[in-house]
Amino acid sequence: MNITILDDYFDTLRTLRSFRKLDCHAVTIWNGHEPGVDALAERLRETATIEPLILDLLEWIGPRARPYDEVIDAWRTSCPRLPVWEEACARGYVVRHHVPGGIAEVNVSDASRAHLRAART
Repeated sequence: MNITILDDYFDTLRTLRSFRKLDCHAVTIWNGHEPGVDALAERLRETATIEPLILDLLEWIGPRARPYDEVIDAWRTSCPRLPVWEEACARGYVVRHHVPGGIAEVNVSDASRAHLRAART
């Protein structure tokens, strides 16, 4: 697991006995404050806590369309820290279709299939 700790100004975490429990993980500690959102996002890129969940969503949708209501019931969240559905949409990984008189459906995009192949190999 990749763990990123932001803003440990005085590098105190490494001095704690309990820090040894993280020895089996990849830990990155940032000591300098970064007020910029883009720079913070860059620091957190390798942590990728949401990435495995996005891959799970794409695999769960699978090769055939699923009803939009079913997908939303299972994957939409009100947690701002785990916006799996929202992030997959923002990345263009899911496509929503609605034919008049039919039900709304969700498919994975070509970009998501390529992303799945790259991540799972």
